[in-house]
Amino acid sequence: MTPLKVRQKREQPGADTKILCGINALSAIGLLQAGKSLGSAKYGEEAKSLVERILETFWDGDRLAHCLAGGVLQEQSFLFDAAAVLAAVSMLAEGDPSLRGKMDELRVFALSFRDNDGWVESRPDDFHHVPATVFDHPIPSSRAMILYALAMADLASDRKPGKTAFRQPFSADFFNVVAFLGG
Repeated sequence: MTPLKVRQKREQPGADTKILCGINALSAIGLLQAGKSLGSAKYGEEAKSLVERILETFWDGDRLAHCLAGGVLQEQSFLFDAAAVLAAVSMLAEGDPSLRGKMDELRVFALSFRDNDGWVESRPDDFHHVPATVFDHPIPSSRAMILYALAMADLASDRKPGKTAFRQPFSADFFNVVAFLGG
């Protein structure tokens, strides 16, 4: 009997059905980049629809929730989610200036994750503040994502992004994308 047939006889594990705010925002960013690269408006429309659903589901005007699982919204906010959503909205605002107000609102929210000690990943009421991650693998770190989002917001607002130093290749590639933007 093959391993596949043996596995098929076992009870299958449950599916992970939670919806993550930041990961969906990264998907929207990917759709926007694909649309630009391929010259396809279809991807941009799909990205805009996805961002609208993200905002409708996770943003209440004061806080960006982290995930939706089993119909329950995890309301704790994280820098990564704020940065990814800000980046996606900023990229959309480049072509649709009517989104600049929402972009500015999300920018203020994202900047609330910065304090005198630097960027924090989260500020839960019942736990110490967690410093934001810097390792870019396999997805952008929270710190790289916020720098990218702020650079995209600057570009959408016709401002030149600030300069960012290049870092080590492979472990800081998303930081290096931001360094190219601020060139």
